[in-house]
Amino acid sequence: MAMVRPTRGAAPSEPETPQPEGLERPAAQGPHEVRVRGPFDEAAYEGVAAGPRLVDAARARLELLAAPHRLVRPFVAYTLRDLSSLPALAGGPDPLTASRLGVADAQAWVAATPGYAELSSADRQRFLAVMGGEANPRSLRARAALSAVPFVASAADLRLALSDKKSMPSVISVDESLPEQHALVKLTGPTYVERHAFYGATLPADVYTLEVDGRSVPVFAPHPDAQGGWMGKDPARSNLSPAQVADLVGRLPAANRALLQSVTINPVRNPDDVYWGETYGMPNFESDMACGSDGKVLLFALSVVRDPGEAADSLAHETGHVWSGRLWIDPQRKAEWEAAVASDGLVVSAYAKSSLGEDAAETVALYSMVRGTLREAEYRAMFPARFGILDQAFAAP
Repeated sequence: MAMVRPTRGAAPSEPETPQPEGLERPAAQGPHEVRVRGPFDEAAYEGVAAGPRLVDAARARLELLAAPHRLVRPFVAYTLRDLSSLPALAGGPDPLTASRLGVADAQAWVAATPGYAELSSADRQRFLAVMGGEANPRSLRARAALSAVPFVASAADLRLALSDKKSMPSVISVDESLPEQHALVKLTGPTYVERHAFYGATLPADVYTLEVDGRSVPVFAPHPDAQGGWMGKDPARSNLSPAQVADLVGRLPAANRALLQSVTINPVRNPDDVYWGETYGMPNFESDMACGSDGKVLLFALSVVRDPGEAADSLAHETGHVWSGRLWIDPQRKAEWEAAVASDGLVVSAYAKSSLGEDAAETVALYSMVRGTLREAEYRAMFPARFGILDQAFAAP
């Protein structure tokens, strides 16, 4: 079962900085360039030139505390005499934190904390992967979540920062979306059916045929009433039209489309919403879509108007339920996914924490959204075991 996806929000922008090939715990001695993000104004201080400079912690802190009414630069580079200066930068009324650093130095910040030395090698790689992305919103979120972590952070502090909901999207469609692609689809019909069992109501229906990839997928829609609306529809709720359904199916990758067997445009809300609301502790819970291993998708009537793009992203999530529901009939295949989740050590979204099935659905949605993009390698570094499994099922062009 998929919950209603929140409206996507833009992730905060961050200056681009080179990502190191591999970052080890830095040595305490030796010059180290640190790219620090404002607020400060280089021109406010006599003799301060642009570009990297060899400074001590006191001078760097002075510049960080420059008057906020002055023009500010997004970031500036300092070359600290040695990394032992970082604790001094972290103190004071305006503490420097990882969120004020670029990618390479945010990684160096974490690597210089006492807690980093306590982490296992696998945990260290997870931190560097999730913090090191230049193009994906998850890495921006992770670096922001570490803004509250002090320089003297313990291993427990670091793990807590990355498991906090602030370090991940509520659902993956908040951060990512399917690319603007579209398969050739054809919608024909409808054929009138006097009685059709929708979920929660039996009503007259129109049956359309969606032709895509050489297959025919039936689309069930409520029959229009005399006023042009749908029979049995709650006037306070809305749903997609058959043409919109055809469009969002066309946006799915071919491997995801192949999992669909039918789509039903339900005229009413999910009758099980009360149960799910109690289960999730969300009194106003509304089901967006639902789908099982049979590949039959239900689009429920909502109290808000669906965004077609977000609906396509939700449908990608539902194909994850189809895939896992079929594959996990074999307990060994389910155990393989459980092992992959443990190996990766990170969750895709807060909603993915709900159950193993939701973890699979959210990961399938993410994989479908980023495959073939610049962000794929960054996410693959975060979720290597799960992406490896999905390569076997969804990698076909």
